[in-house]
Amino acid sequence: MKRQMELRIHLESVDKIKELLPQIATLQTKYDVHLIIDVCETRTAI
Repeated sequence: MKRQMELRIHLESVDKIKELLPQIATLQTKYDVHLIIDVCETRTAI
């Protein structure tokens, strides 16, 4: 039985999730990962 892990990630852009996927996949081999992603995307109007 895998140990549970809650992983909270705060990102400034949705695009950053792609960069983290390999690390998250590695964690999932050892843990039952509950992933919470908070994205605060700021866009500046010109």
